[in-house]
Amino acid sequence: MNEKKFSAYQIFRWLIILLAVALVVLPILFLFFTSVKPQSELYNNPKILPTQFLWDNYKSIFTFESLNSGILFYLKNTIIVALVSTLITVAFGSMCAYGLSRLRKGKLIAIITAVIVVVRFYPKITVILPYFLLMKNLHLLDTLSAIIISHISIGIPLTVMMMTTFYNEVPKEMEEASRVDGASVLTTYFRVVVPTTLSGMAATAILMVMTSWNEFLLASGLASNHAKTFPIVIAGFVTDKGTDWGGMAALSIVAMVPMVLIVLFTQKYLIRGLTAGAVKG
Repeated sequence: MNEKKFSAYQIFRWLIILLAVALVVLPILFLFFTSVKPQSELYNNPKILPTQFLWDNYKSIFTFESLNSGILFYLKNTIIVALVSTLITVAFGSMCAYGLSRLRKGKLIAIITAVIVVVRFYPKITVILPYFLLMKNLHLLDTLSAIIISHISIGIPLTVMMMTTFYNEVPKEMEEASRVDGASVLTTYFRVVVPTTLSGMAATAILMVMTSWNEFLLASGLASNHAKTFPIVIAGFVTDKGTDWGGMAALSIVAMVPMVLIVLFTQKYLIRGLTAGAVKG
């Protein structure tokens, strides 16, 4: 009897897992099949599988030029924005989180924490116009600097929220022992606290890279030509003359590959960082 119940549970669990995998994988497969469909089948063939696989869409996006800049130019923009915004965000956001974690709890800390949470979750569309006007006054419109600044504003609250949790798990006795040995606050932070929370920093950095790589709303309001990133270029396939579904699907697959590789090679650190302290006590 117990074996039958266990078998039923196993079947139910695998069905849930397969359903979750299908919900994730099927849209990607559909996107890929759309990217290799002949142009004539995009509207006339309702089936997911194409009758023949053509790579014309991939050839076209790698020869596609706008303002004398090809796809590698926009790839460079996206990489620069993602890496620079991540480095700055993790560096300053982590130190801010450490300060909030170690300061005495009070009304001021509660207010600062509340502001950070609000900034993290308010609709980003509400700040497009202020950012546009600010960058216009600073003469930074259509520059990578403008997009990096906007992405830092998104990433700092995320970093603070995540890293505060990790810092709360670090035993204060370790820091006190370091201070007794004569180490300063900065020395204690960089030599004791940072090595202890590297998995958390790695997880935060990975999430920040993915957030910056995929961010569209703020970037679309700040970049018009030379500072375009992949999400903006993908949206550019929708024109007044129609939508190039094949080209859009092909470029979407190309933009997805780096993030998939990052997750595959760093999933160990990502999972370890996101679950750190989850089973404490």
